[in-house]
Amino acid sequence: MYWNVDDKVWREKRSESWLQLKERLENSTSFSSHDIAVMGHYYLTGECVREEGQWWEPVPLALYFAWHPSDDASIWNNEYLKLKAEALSDEGMLDCIKTSYSLIAQEGGMIIFGGESPKEAVNIFVGRERLLYKMFFCYSPFLTDHLVKHANEFMQNAKGTFINESLYLPDSFAKHDSSLHNYGGFPKEKLDDLSDELTSERYNRIATKTRLSLKQLKRRFAKMADFVVNKLDKVENQELINLTERWIKQVENPKTALEWRELWEVSKANVKKQ
Repeated sequence: MYWNVDDKVWREKRSESWLQLKERLENSTSFSSHDIAVMGHYYLTGECVREEGQWWEPVPLALYFAWHPSDDASIWNNEYLKLKAEALSDEGMLDCIKTSYSLIAQEGGMIIFGGESPKEAVNIFVGRERLLYKMFFCYSPFLTDHLVKHANEFMQNAKGTFINESLYLPDSFAKHDSSLHNYGGFPKEKLDDLSDELTSERYNRIATKTRLSLKQLKRRFAKMADFVVNKLDKVENQELINLTERWIKQVENPKTALEWRELWEVSKANVKKQ
């Protein structure tokens, strides 16, 4: 229904895009040549080939969704329910979900420098991070499934990775030529609700973990403040301007805990205007 395998033009485009994706998968340490062959068959035909007696799912759920021709979350969820009903065991399906969250955490932060845009970069999620983020972290019909609930620890670990990367986004600004900077991946999607994560508890955890952690946080905020005060008005990259404004909006949001907002205000006040 979704894979237009009878359409010659569709097949040719799909085969061409698979060659780039296959090369990306081959450069990853996460997949064997057999895994990639099975994934390629799914990508081109929509069929998941499971060997006799194989209890685990042949394609990680995150890639099953990312490579699906539809971009409708409800359709993805129906596909998940179908997979679950056909699975040989709940353990295999649960492992597939856990693997997906681990894969998202491992491969999901895409930070690119040197003028290459995220749209041009080949990644295993084929540019569908926004849709996948909503599915794996926000879409209630999926998240309330009992197997997905059992993978909550893996979901929280992945989310924590993106919180840290979106929070420390200014460190990237400070180290690289802002005119060449593009930022994408799951941390970018997390950026718009970052204020929900900037709690007193998180700040205190950083502050009490080690003195070095708090020192690093202050240094990164200082770099961001310097970037905003002295460099932002010279930036030509509109994407970078938008990201910076979104970051500031989250840190200055009244929902953000006072400790974070005070740190930001102190950081700006300490900047020497150039």
